[in-house]
Amino acid sequence: MESPPASTLVQRARGALTTSRLGRLTSRRLTFSQDDSDAALVAGGGGSSGTAGATTTSTSRKKSKSQSKPKPDSEPTDPPDDDDNGTPPDPENQLGKPGPGGPGGPGGPGGPGGGGNDDDNDDDGDDDGNDNDDGEEEEEVQDPNGEVLHHLQVDGRTLTVVLQDPSGPHQARLWDKEKRHTLRDDVRQTFVRAATAPILGKHVKLAKQSLQTDVHGILEQVQNLKGMLKTLRMHMEQYDIIDVCNIMTPATNFAYTPMIEQQYDLLSDYARMTPHMVGESNYFYNRYIQEPYVRENMTLVYSLLKANTEESLWNKCLETYETFDPYQQGGPLMLILILHRIQDSSEAAILRVRGSLKKLKIRDLEGESVDTAVTLIKTVTDLLTSNAREGKSFIPDDYTETVLDIFQSSSNSQFNKTFKDVKDAALAESDRTSKLPVYPSISELCDQAANMYNRLARQPDGWVKSSKKKASGFQAQAHKLGGG
Repeated sequence: MESPPASTLVQRARGALTTSRLGRLTSRRLTFSQDDSDAALVAGGGGSSGTAGATTTSTSRKKSKSQSKPKPDSEPTDPPDDDDNGTPPDPENQLGKPGPGGPGGPGGPGGPGGGGNDDDNDDDGDDDGNDNDDGEEEEEVQDPNGEVLHHLQVDGRTLTVVLQDPSGPHQARLWDKEKRHTLRDDVRQTFVRAATAPILGKHVKLAKQSLQTDVHGILEQVQNLKGMLKTLRMHMEQYDIIDVCNIMTPATNFAYTPMIEQQYDLLSDYARMTPHMVGESNYFYNRYIQEPYVRENMTLVYSLLKANTEESLWNKCLETYETFDPYQQGGPLMLILILHRIQDSSEAAILRVRGSLKKLKIRDLEGESVDTAVTLIKTVTDLLTSNAREGKSFIPDDYTETVLDIFQSSSNSQFNKTFKDVKDAALAESDRTSKLPVYPSISELCDQAANMYNRLARQPDGWVKSSKKKASGFQAQAHKLGGG
């Protein structure tokens, strides 16, 4: 898998000891300081109420002069977190409150333009100053950047349609790290408990896996780890603590040349990374970033991993963890140490996994499930791609032919023939043109196999005769994950 393109995230400071601003990271702007402050390290899950000089950016959408509507005498303001009666904010929604005609926070109940009563005396039951019925598209609006927007009325609320591709993660955040410092003590405790709880399932934890020699055992381990990392990613996104898993490679003399040379996604690129690289990224966050939630996230990710890792594996990784400088410590460092112990990323181990896939036969799977075979193929393909190194690819030239051979190993002759024809047609064209055979992509072949399997399974004769083989643990996990 190709590494994300390097981005220039900072502006050059006027002097070596001035403050510059770091570019966007996971849709947030961070501020780094070159002052030598020892206040950077945070030991617990608490946090300060903010940092002077932290950069906050907001974009307001304004209508062009020709499209503007009458404005009220006074602009409404967002209500405070605690109202005059001492009513606490809703702990389930800390992302913003609906303003009476103003935008709610990201993911909050109020959409851009807000909602409210029909205060504009029009006939459509809303307060948009417009007689259009709800659900009808309103006039175009021009924002300050020249982007054309549309307003829609849905369920009594005005929604703003943005025509450009939105930036940032698509996973909805349940909490907002930039507003975390405003939480009351009891709400903060609720947040910390939920953010650092066991989440992988009952009696399921990250653990050192036994050495397997059979095909299903090897592939089961790879798939199980993929599923657990997917669960961890979703959880960290929802609780807005995943930013520190975006691994930074700062310039060698960052204090004098404030540039970021490369970025990595720890949860995807861990096989190509070293603990030293992650430790240097932690040092960058702990030493240079002013926003207190970043150091707090280091601690929260650490606690989350502790709650979801088997004790003996945790203690073994902790021995190495404690040899790093305190500025280099934090959740991401522990995660890379755990992952390197769980999954061997050596070339020999990767080739072993690839060889196991080559031996896979659909007729050996419980019920001859093509869905399980597709899950295996996609998992191994992701593994081989993510472990690619400079000048070294683990995807062999005949990899697509291997996949086509797997799809010819069932007991259903109609299914087998379909993929034999695909292979034969590509080879015949290669013979005619004296060029290398051109096959459909792995993704296309997997989709075709899954669709045909499900179609044949719905027919009166069924897919194949029932099998008495007992499902392996991998097959159960593969079905649980929905074949993804």
